[in-house]
Amino acid sequence: MTHIRAAGEGSAPGPTPPPRSPVLPPDLLRHLRTNGPLESIWVPVGFAVIFAASAIALAYRSRRRRESGAPASRPALRRTVAGLWLLLLVALGISAAVNRYVGYVPTISALGGQLAGNPGYGVAHAQPNRSGSRLVKVRIPAPAAAMPALGAYVYLPPGYSDPANRTTRYPVLYLIHGSPGWPIDWFRAARADVAMDDLINRGLARPMILVGPTANRAFFDDSECLNAVNGAQIETYLTKDVVDFVDAHYRTVAGRDGRGIGGVSAGGYCALNLGLRHQDEYSVVLAHMPYGDPGTAADVTHRLLGDRAELYQENSPRLYLKTFVFRQKLAFFLDVGSRDTEVLGQARDLAAMLSALHQQVELRVVPHESHTWRLARDDIPFSLVYASRHFDETIGTLGPSNGSVGTARAFPSAAAMTRWPTAFGWSPSAAISPVSSESASGLNAA
Repeated sequence: MTHIRAAGEGSAPGPTPPPRSPVLPPDLLRHLRTNGPLESIWVPVGFAVIFAASAIALAYRSRRRRESGAPASRPALRRTVAGLWLLLLVALGISAAVNRYVGYVPTISALGGQLAGNPGYGVAHAQPNRSGSRLVKVRIPAPAAAMPALGAYVYLPPGYSDPANRTTRYPVLYLIHGSPGWPIDWFRAARADVAMDDLINRGLARPMILVGPTANRAFFDDSECLNAVNGAQIETYLTKDVVDFVDAHYRTVAGRDGRGIGGVSAGGYCALNLGLRHQDEYSVVLAHMPYGDPGTAADVTHRLLGDRAELYQENSPRLYLKTFVFRQKLAFFLDVGSRDTEVLGQARDLAAMLSALHQQVELRVVPHESHTWRLARDDIPFSLVYASRHFDETIGTLGPSNGSVGTARAFPSAAAMTRWPTAFGWSPSAAISPVSSESASGLNAA
């Protein structure tokens, strides 16, 4: 595991940088990394066996018919049905193999949009699940973006509905899905709700609200979270409409100090770009496998930006960070797989630029992983703890005058978390090996 932590002396006043990413208890990581049945190698192998058996059976029947000299009834229809059956098996086998690699749909029920519960899989729950949390599906209107309402999922942590916590306010993380994709992906593929439940119930993270908004108007509609020229105003929707709706309907810490934005893949780019462009809205950015720009310049500029090259420049962190001025302190968590050849270099370059601009940066390079939802699922507990520690610094463990913040369950301070091996009763020797640290100068050499 390569781990890089970097921060310079502040160019603007801000909170004390949070501690580096933790070494989490092995049993927690094993639980979160458990594969669903559709991720088993035996699923694509099973389809391959059925395909082979079907092909042999069809060839045998065809040969027997020719040898007997009996005329076949409706031969064209028979051949068409047989061909379609074999094509279906090929498509299912390839899909199963891709799903095993990517980890997108873990269970049969997930195919129908059902979500992971804790400890098992179940439907999206409006009532508290066994851990006391709730996952609610809502539609968020878009008055500022002037477009139809879009769906979203809202995770409410354990204790949110407890009358004893009626004045408690919670920090919020907005999680942007990839493209193609839907907001359900954060809870179906990445199991963010299960990770949050486990971290809270073990006292490893503070209670937080998670919001998965829709960033594309259709599954294959690649908005890149931009305000398209003469098109959908997705940036405005995510940073204005969604935030306003959540603050109005839930007990949030309604300010940048209690608000973060995250994403995966194209959503990781979105989180990074929107977090930088809207420093007054967010104070922490969680960018899983982030790109440094919205895509090929010619395509994006023509398709979304009205052929205006300056808009591409203004929405490409890898380009505008070279001359960027921070008005506020931000904290950044980035991760990437060591086999993700397309994003690895970009993530390292982005971390180096952010560090050079004196921002708090955590970069995790995960060995033997590539650009998949498996990496997001594996690393989301680390990014959630990173955000939790950040909020400990920005809003503290006690809330403002309008009530306490996220105190539904006691959780340790950032300082206490650095003593996890003794504080939580598990041996350092049983932990996953600690990550290595490199200096800020090492970022540029990485």
